[in-house]
Amino acid sequence: MPWTQPSDVSSGDYFPTWLYNSEVKANLEYLLTRPGAALTRDRNYSGIKGSSGVWSGWPWLTETVDDFNLRKNVTPNKVNLERAGLWLITGNVWFSGDASFESRRQVRVLVNDSAVLARNDAFAIQNETEQQMPIVTVHRATSADDQVVLQAYSDGVGATILGGTELNLSCLWLGADPAETTTWSSISSASTGTFASATYNAQVADNLKHLHGRPACSVYPSTDVEVSTGTTYGAISFNAEEYDNQTLHDTGTNPSRVTLGRVGLWLVTGNVCYVSTTTGRRGAQIYLNGTTQVAAVQRDAAPASKESPSEPDMVMHPFALVYTSTTTDYVELRTFQNTGSTLKARAGSPEDTHLKAVWLGG
Repeated sequence: MPWTQPSDVSSGDYFPTWLYNSEVKANLEYLLTRPGAALTRDRNYSGIKGSSGVWSGWPWLTETVDDFNLRKNVTPNKVNLERAGLWLITGNVWFSGDASFESRRQVRVLVNDSAVLARNDAFAIQNETEQQMPIVTVHRATSADDQVVLQAYSDGVGATILGGTELNLSCLWLGADPAETTTWSSISSASTGTFASATYNAQVADNLKHLHGRPACSVYPSTDVEVSTGTTYGAISFNAEEYDNQTLHDTGTNPSRVTLGRVGLWLVTGNVCYVSTTTGRRGAQIYLNGTTQVAAVQRDAAPASKESPSEPDMVMHPFALVYTSTTTDYVELRTFQNTGSTLKARAGSPEDTHLKAVWLGG
């Protein structure tokens, strides 16, 4: 069922039945039947071992939801994103305890076997118990051919990924490409009599377009960020935008802020990717209105012997659902590091330092 771009009714026209059937009814069905898949693996996977720098994926054995057949049997470890637009992608990997020695663990989402969408890193000490590593990100699919896969890496000899509902990958289509700029119109109850063309145009056609292309923003620094050593969190400024369809960010005024310009529920995700170092601690947090922490992650540096051969830098991945009651609330991505000297936060690729926000609903 394809999307039909709503058309305006000419001034003075009635609201015809054919227009309701072709644009209102059909498009509501399109928006209410979102493609999505939720996959799990009901048994352990023991192929995560060694220090060769090889990332591993695994076949998904259970489909909790997959009404659109996004997981093709020919590629059982991948999910096909069969609509262009914004996709919510979540995953979780559950590592077993590793009693042998300290180990580096990493999880990532890969698109089309090449681009890393998001990554989460951790370091497990000897005899540490089981460890879960979640990922939440938003992907802008420019075609209906993108494929995503969840992968993991560990240098712990004999490390095992535990099966069950905690080992999962989920994908949900959120809406059209954010290049479609739309504005929400207030909805009022219709009085008796004819349905005015102006009311249809503003409250039905425009709002359908808005739901199809929901407010969203993705920002990043175009060059590496120099972060001074210390114990105080500082906001990261963003001078480049992947997309911003509602002017939620300004590269000149308050460039650290993304304004959540619609009342309702927002998904906010961030990444801070520090260059490799074997000393100190670093942290990342999402702050609301400069006063309230809504998500935070901290990591110790991995010893030199535990630097990943394939992905040596350290990534921190905070994310949160934020409810806003005004259109002026804003979020920032903050960070600190205490290595004793200035440290760079990476920029330049999707897995590197960035901040994303997408409106989910009122």
